[in-house]
Amino acid sequence: MAKATVEQLKDGITILTNKANFGKDYKAIHNENTFTKVYGDLGVWLEDKNLEATAILVAQVINQYFASKFDFGQLKKIGTFSCATLTPLVVAAPLTATYTDLKATYVVGTSDYIKVRAEVARVLAIDDKTHSAHGSNFKGTQSLEQIITNVCAPVKGLAEIARMKGLVRSNYKLNW
Repeated sequence: MAKATVEQLKDGITILTNKANFGKDYKAIHNENTFTKVYGDLGVWLEDKNLEATAILVAQVINQYFASKFDFGQLKKIGTFSCATLTPLVVAAPLTATYTDLKATYVVGTSDYIKVRAEVARVLAIDDKTHSAHGSNFKGTQSLEQIITNVCAPVKGLAEIARMKGLVRSNYKLNW
């Protein structure tokens, strides 16, 4: 069997978390029995795709991408793994930035704005919630720098913030 990628694990965990019985069956991921159930159910999903993954990799993916769905986002451990000891997963950004003029402005809601914002999210490997409120910047124009700031605003966790800042520096020459 091939090793599952982080993206494949994210897909499988997303399917599990979207199940109707998710809250009852999986919410208490800190409990070793619950993690074993999640890992087992994910294993069944992976086997159907001729893939496999280690328990620690699954715990790392849950910790980095799904913590808010489990235990009210207050994870201290996942099964037997302490969250403090789980190393962050480094996933290469899928592309380099093509929009790099930080002062260029885009009218919010236009196709150009949507393309720029989507590219920023892809380059920084951030799950962008374009439907969320953007405060006073929701109407009018935004510079590329403002778009980057807004896309990055919801990022949490020291390791994830450090990863995102590194990508911002390398792709946009912004030093936060």
